Parts: sequence; C-alpha cells; structure tokens
Amino acid sequence: MRSIYFISTVLIFSFFIQSASAQDNAMAKKTPDQRTEKIVKKFKEILTLTDEQAPKVKEVILKREKQHDADHKKYTKDSDASKAAKKERNKIAHNELKNILSADQFDALKKWRKEQVAIQKSKKPLDITPEEKETNEYIVNELPEEQRKEPKKASTKEQNKK
Repeated sequence: MRSIYFISTVLIFSFFIQSASAQDNAMAKKTPDQRTEKIVKKFKEILTLTDEQAPKVKEVILKREKQHDADHKKYTKDSDASKAAKKERNKIAHNELKNILSADQFDALKKWRKEQVAIQKSKKPLDITPEEKETNEYIVNELPEEQRKEPKKASTKEQNKK
C-alpha cells in the first residue's frame, strides 16, 4: 500500500514539475531580433515596404528593441523612468521612420497605430472573483448575449456562510 502511495505521489509531483517547465518555455521572452522580425513582417504587409526600405526599417526597429531591453534592465524598479525612456526611444524611432517612409506609408503607419491603440483600450481586464474562477462563470460573461445563461444564484445557506 505504501508503494502505491509513494508511486502516485511521485507521478503527481513529476506532472506538476513538467507542467511548470512547459509554462516557463511558453512564456520565454523573445529576443530583440525575434521581435524585430515580427514587427518588420507586419510593416511589410501594412506599408508595402520596398526592397530598399525594408533593411533600413529593420535597423531602426532593431535598435529600438535592443534599447528596450537595456532600459528594461536599467529601470526595473522605477516605472516613471521606464515610461520616459520608452517615450524617448519611440520618439527617436518615429523620427527615423518618418525619414525612411514615404508620406503615404507614414500616414498608413499612423492610422494602423491608432487602430492598435483603440483595440488595446477596448480590451478590459477581467475582474474575476475567486468563486467565478472556480466555477468558470467568468467565461460565460465573455460569450455573446444570446449564448449566455443566467448564473445560478447562491442559496441562502451559501450566502450565510459568507
């Protein structure tokens, strides 16, 4: 009996370790080069960059992303300084991109950025109570109105316990 208990404990423990390491790998931070490639690829789609513009844009974005990592390490404890550094590096990249892109491309970039900001502002963080998290009721709130079901009301016994 003890051996069964021991084996099941070891199996459960190893399962938790594997799932935790898988989460760490999934959340691994991308390098400046990886982020730059992703951004440049998106810019190629949106702005239809020429063969001459693409390497210049890549250089500007890579410089900004490397500075981002340096600033992140430098200002880990000071959020105000971090925000100021972000504003400054984005301003520099903005001015450099303005010199590389045509007027139409730059307007398209500004329009796309405004759309992205609007999308981010529309995303509200979920305000989930522990009870909702346990019962997955917060998922119902994300469904369209016609697919929602009324959550069950707590009985008077459950209300008295709280």
